[in-house]
Amino acid sequence: IGLSWRKAGFFYTQLGIRYNSPVYSVFEAGSDSGDHKFSVSDIDIPITVGLNFLSGRILGLRAFLGAVPAFNIGVGDNDQDIDKDNINTFVFYGQAGIGVDVLFLSIDLGYNYGFNDMIKDVNSKPGQGFLNIGFKF
Repeated sequence: IGLSWRKAGFFYTQLGIRYNSPVYSVFEAGSDSGDHKFSVSDIDIPITVGLNFLSGRILGLRAFLGAVPAFNIGVGDNDQDIDKDNINTFVFYGQAGIGVDVLFLSIDLGYNYGFNDMIKDVNSKPGQGFLNIGFKF
């Protein structure tokens, strides 16, 4: 859930704020099984630049890159005893994706890559795919 502001043009900028609650899988060392999961509630501040390849009133197509500072505010119930004290308060993400605008709808599909660890003292750089659906005003 969030709000964003986009400055139009062939090159565009977008700034936003959103509440995010991704679910992460925990992989034990030496295992490829991610049976253990936990969620983190955070406030993201996406700062995005992009190119509008098609920018009509009815249909628009764009690609974007950005930086996303995220401030972790809580951890959901989990079976790994991970709580707010075990995670870093701040995670910095890089973001890339594509977007489509159809009339008053804005749809973004992309990926966030965490540059620092989510869990303190553990190699745990988070990654998350995302689909955003919004309304343009």
